[in-house]
Amino acid sequence: MEAIKIEKNVPYVADKSKTRGRKVKYPFSNMKIGDSFQVDNSSVINLLSAANNWKHRSNAELAKFKAKVIDKRGKVVRLWRVE
Repeated sequence: MEAIKIEKNVPYVADKSKTRGRKVKYPFSNMKIGDSFQVDNSSVINLLSAANNWKHRSNAELAKFKAKVIDKRGKVVRLWRVE
């Protein structure tokens, strides 16, 4: 077995990605108060849950979102950033 070489003074470079290896699905971090977007084939609960998870991960606890079904089939949801 080959010995593992220990190295000194190698700087740590932090990964600047906040997605933890996942692609960003919703543009929460780009939203300002009054902005909104709509999603097909989603539910209000799923969209608000994703927004709350983003708030906790990104320390954006003051951000507030509201969501509403905007079609009669119940499959298109719009989410607004209200604060």
